[in-house]
Amino acid sequence: MHELLIAQSIAETARGEQRSQRIGTLKSIGLRIGALAGILPDSLEFCFDAITKGTDLDGCSLTIEHLPATAECTRCGRSFEVAAHYFACPGCGSGDVKLTQGFELEITYLEADDPAPAPGSTINGVHHVEKNTA
Repeated sequence: MHELLIAQSIAETARGEQRSQRIGTLKSIGLRIGALAGILPDSLEFCFDAITKGTDLDGCSLTIEHLPATAECTRCGRSFEVAAHYFACPGCGSGDVKLTQGFELEITYLEADDPAPAPGSTINGVHHVEKNTA
C-alpha cells in the first residue's frame, strides 16, 4: 500500500511548510491527483488520518481535486479527455497522442485556522522561541 508512504510524505512536507511559512494549526491540505497517478484517494485519506491521529496534524483533512487524464493528438492537434483508458483521438482516430495531464500528485494549498505564535510570545503558558537553523 504505497498510499501510506505518500501520506507520510504529505505530512512531512506540510509540516516543513508550516514551519518555514510560520503558519498556525493546519486544518486542510489541498491536493491535485491525476487519474493515472495510481493513487486510491480513499486509501490515501485513510492512511493520512491514521498517521496523524494524536499528532499536531490530528483533525487536518485532505481536500482532493481529481484530475482527468487528458491527451493531445500529435496528428491533428486536438486536445481531449481520455475515456476508459482509450488513448485514441476522437477526432481523427489516431493513436499517436501525447498525454498532457493525469499523472499529477501536487500539494496545492495549506489552510490554517490561526497564525503561528511569534517568537518570544507566551500562549497558554508556553514560551515560544525561534529555532536557529543556521
